Amino acid sequence: MAYKDFVNDRNKGILKDVLLFYGAEDFLMNWAVESIVNEYVDEAARDIDLIHLEGEQVTAADIMAQARAYSMFSERRVVVVRNYLPLFRKAADVSADELLSFASQPQGSSVVIFVVESRYSPDLTSYGKKLAKACGAYEFSRLERADLKAFITKRVHTAGKMIARRELDHMIDVTGYYNKGSLYDLAQLEKDIDKIVRACSGDAVNMQLIEEILIGDSDRFVFGLVDALVAGDRGKALAIAEAIIRDEDGSM
Repeated sequence: MAYKDFVNDRNKGILKDVLLFYGAEDFLMNWAVESIVNEYVDEAARDIDLIHLEGEQVTAADIMAQARAYSMFSERRVVVVRNYLPLFRKAADVSADELLSFASQPQGSSVVIFVVESRYSPDLTSYGKKLAKACGAYEFSRLERADLKAFITKRVHTAGKMIARRELDHMIDVTGYYNKGSLYDLAQLEKDIDKIVRACSGDAVNMQLIEEILIGDSDRFVFGLVDALVAGDRGKALAIAEAIIRDEDGSM
């Protein structure tokens, strides 16, 4: 299931009590965790009712014990397990099989969220796939282009600025977000948008400003240039090459 599936299920109130988040976008996974925490855990009681467990050290028995404890002051207790080792690497845990049965059952007073960060998500093990079937699993992959445009536009407008369609498309292309093997993600994009709107002296973001802010990462442009050449997109390749040349020492 994708990001939109999570949003729809949350809005309908049909999320399961044990969840697994994985995929390419840590930004979206962290947002999803935060939305569940905000819904169930009282802000003043987060030291007690919000539990964070490091998955490389914790056991299945530890996870289930925390989930079975009752919340003290909040509607529900939320247990966040980040990078539980058996999900992406062969690891011995005597209670791991019991966790599969646990994950398929309602938990009552608790919500358990397994998060597999983007760096480990491609290595999901057969055990990880079994857990995904047992609980509510959502893959937070890269946003589709229309959603990415909405992501950028919303943040630009919130900052009191405007961005036209042509500039919006150019920003997406320059970031290399969709380039094969790109490490550029929404977290980095949000930081770059913030830089752009802060540097924008007028009402609208223009091409020159986009290039001035984004061409600092030369590796990003090199990958974009290669992809454009391979795809036979001469216009895009020339635009990227010009941006590289304009960067200080970029042409080297």
